[in-house]
Order: sequence, then C-alpha cells, then structure tokens
Amino acid sequence: FSLGDERDCPPQKHLDFGFTKSTNGWSNASGNIISDKSHTGRYSYELSSSLTIQKDAGSSAPSDNVLGYSSGKYKLLSNELAKGFAPVEGKKYLLSLWINDHVPDNDKIQNLQVQLNGTNIPVSTTVAPVVEGWKRLDISFTGSSSFELTLNPSSTVEIDDLRILPYEGQLNTYVYDSRTLRLMAQMDENNFATLYEYDDEGTPIRVKKETERGIMTLKENRQSFKIHSGQ
Repeated sequence: FSLGDERDCPPQKHLDFGFTKSTNGWSNASGNIISDKSHTGRYSYELSSSLTIQKDAGSSAPSDNVLGYSSGKYKLLSNELAKGFAPVEGKKYLLSLWINDHVPDNDKIQNLQVQLNGTNIPVSTTVAPVVEGWKRLDISFTGSSSFELTLNPSSTVEIDDLRILPYEGQLNTYVYDSRTLRLMAQMDENNFATLYEYDDEGTPIRVKKETERGIMTLKENRQSFKIHSGQ
C-alpha cells in the first residue's frame, strides 16, 4: 500500500490509495489502516465503502532514452514503471491480494464485489485458498488503455498484501517491522507467506510457512541459561 510520502522528492506510487495522515492514523474516504488484524506484518486496510483505483497505461514501445538525470539523481522517464504501475496495453498481468471477509467457513469470497477494467469478477463463486480466515484472490487481466480496480464491500472487510506482476513473471515480496526493521514475512511466487517470529531480545525463535492446508511450523529455536549459585 502507498501511505504517502513527506520527503522533498517522493517516488512515484505504484498504486495510490490516497491515504492521508491524521491524529487517528492513516485513512482515506473508503477506510482506515488498522493494527488489530493483518495477513502479515502489523497492519491491514479496513475497507468500509467502495474504493476505485485508476492508473494510466504505460508505453509498449518506450523511447531508447528511459533514464533522465536531474539534481544529482537518475529518474525513470518512459517505461511502464515511470509513473509507478502503468500497464502496457496487450500485456498480461496478475493481481493478487488477501481478503478477510469475516466468513472463514466459506471458501469463496463474501461481502465484496470486485470489478477490474469494467469487468465484474465472480469472487463469490470462485474457490479461494483460505488460511486462518484470510482468502487469497488472484485475477489475471490484460492491460488496456487504462487500469481501473473497484472494490465494493457490502460490509467491512480487510485487505492486505496486494501486488501486481507480469503474468509470466515471478515475484517475492518482503514485510518488515517499521519499528525494529526485522523481517516479519516473505511472500513467495504464489503470494503465500513465510513468517518469522522473534523473542523479546530479537533472537529468531520460529519460522512458519503458510500453505493451502494452513500454517505449519518449519523451524523452532529454544534457548535456556543455567545459573550456578556461588558456594
């Protein structure tokens, strides 16, 4: 998610949700960033009303001069990432995200309507992987003259770990704790998480893997200290 950037030269946002910061945290007209539920990390986006995200298309034939130089910095000028995410017309992509619809015993996504580039996505009839109440939604689409994603909840849902990549590509993403900078999760090519847990001293104690059958512990470390009293 793009939560905003207060630096003098903010980077182009891949998908701009229009979040603004207030005393109550980050929010937009459709919902809030919350800390009591998450698929990975410490936060998720609580969606309470319809949200539409739009992006202009990128160039399928960018100029040879894709890099510029200004104020001592190089900058992308004309490829499909120059404006953040800018889909190339005719190129196939995969949109993947995790949704908590509060109906954990149903393997189809409830309480949410999804529309992508004007096409209704049948999420309520398509089987989705379910892990501890979170459901993964994958949508393949072909880039057109623009990109438009609409998420319209009938009741409050949470969204996390949203990403878009070329359909024939592979992508790993990483989630870090903003306070300790420790790695909390790594999302694999299928958007399933490997989860890392630490003790109060920052020592890794547990590694878990998310699968379609649930979360499994891969590795666990235990340490103990024996104190000898003097005679």
